[in-house]
Amino acid sequence: DDDDDDDGSEATVVQKAEVDYNYLLSMPLWALTHERVAKLRAERDKKHDELQRTLATPVTDMWLTDLAAFEQALDAFDAEIAALHARGEKFSRRNAASSKAKRTGAAAARRNKKAAAAAS
Repeated sequence: DDDDDDDGSEATVVQKAEVDYNYLLSMPLWALTHERVAKLRAERDKKHDELQRTLATPVTDMWLTDLAAFEQALDAFDAEIAALHARGEKFSRRNAASSKAKRTGAAAARRNKKAAAAAS
């Protein structure tokens, strides 16, 4: 009888293992390359380093960094308002939206250029 229980539990373990590792069996072969594993490990290490830096950064430093970014954005906004007034235009959401789209497009282009340079 004990042998029957062992066989039953072994079958259960095998079935459970099949379910647990089924995702591996359904993965495309290209996902199992050495290069892919190395890339995933590098991403993991980068995220780990980022987490460690974040955990080591005091909350007050985070707050001051966010505050500096806000002040910089506010200064840019104030400069935009002054430029509109200098041209004799009034501030409107439409002016702000079109100007923001221009700034965002330029910023995105700079970020993409930096990312491409870093990837090289």
